[in-house]
Amino acid sequence: MNFKDFLIDIDNFLANEQIFASYYYGYVNNVFVEKKLKYPLLIYHTDAMNHSIIDNSITVLKFNFFVFDKLKSDNSNVVEVQDDLLKRLILLQFYLKRVHYATNFNLTAVSDEAYSEKITGWIMNCEVKLDTSLNSCFPSEPEPEPEPEPEPELLIIDGLKIWLKADYGVVYAEDNKVSEWHDASGNGYIFSQNNYYLQPIYISSIDSMNHEPTIKFDNSTLTSIQRITIGTFFILTNFDTTTFPSYCGLLTRYNVIDANSDCILVSWPGSTHFDYESSNSLGITLFVNNIQTYDFAPLKTPKIVNGYLESPVIWDDIALGYDRSLWPRFWFGNIYEVIIYDRILYSTEIEQVKNYLKEKYAMDF
Repeated sequence: MNFKDFLIDIDNFLANEQIFASYYYGYVNNVFVEKKLKYPLLIYHTDAMNHSIIDNSITVLKFNFFVFDKLKSDNSNVVEVQDDLLKRLILLQFYLKRVHYATNFNLTAVSDEAYSEKITGWIMNCEVKLDTSLNSCFPSEPEPEPEPEPEPELLIIDGLKIWLKADYGVVYAEDNKVSEWHDASGNGYIFSQNNYYLQPIYISSIDSMNHEPTIKFDNSTLTSIQRITIGTFFILTNFDTTTFPSYCGLLTRYNVIDANSDCILVSWPGSTHFDYESSNSLGITLFVNNIQTYDFAPLKTPKIVNGYLESPVIWDDIALGYDRSLWPRFWFGNIYEVIIYDRILYSTEIEQVKNYLKEKYAMDF
């Protein structure tokens, strides 16, 4: 749909619904051309200079809808006519909102004294959002198609099960609350949260991380109840305080099944390191930024945490940012990517994944 078709669509709606008898693309002065009006007259216009481009390729078009009706000489039906006009305009507002995603409506009454004849009416100012690629009123020269980027090397490493990255598959609302995070591995894993109060926050850009997006966890968690085999894992994350206040869960099962074997990464209270006793029950060898250690200090600095299990573990559920259902102990920090393989990777393969993360986020260690 282009801009002309958009206006035709509005005209068709007005004609079919018969909420306004006549309508013109013009300015408010056109109302004085009509001598007698059986039904209210609608006039609408847009300023060609009054538009802007915002995120996600949306053009915001600012419209003014003027609705007028001449009154009887005794003005006995002022309230009746104004109520009728308002109802008609609200019907149009509903249509624009539902079909064309209009927003930011502002309805204002027109005073009689503003005109030479006895006229009453309402003005509705609104913004209509249209996809610039299809509905642009002011088309520009099409940009050349970018060259396809080569596949990251980690995609060709056998055994990739989960690949969560904040620049892909994140479903979030207008307030940036995340309800779903789809993995990019092609295996169909979805981490979700139906409870609004437990949903993490999508952040579109972190300057210090090469302007890449992230998911901020703060008393929040995303979980999956799909079976997963974990052999080698990578998580790019940070924590918001200088020490861990509790057993903050980063990568665990959602449900408590076998106590210590239900968690891979859980912090130790009052320290800066992960709980060695819990993870050791799975035989985990852990690295933080290439150093074999359980110490995550300094916590506020994002780091690559990776490790492998002596024997891959199979879980029927998995949680991010949360220490299992029995203890509501949350991770407080950003999670940029989570990459899980179902086997122990070779050292060269581990370096491939770490190099991918270092280059993407401009990390230097």
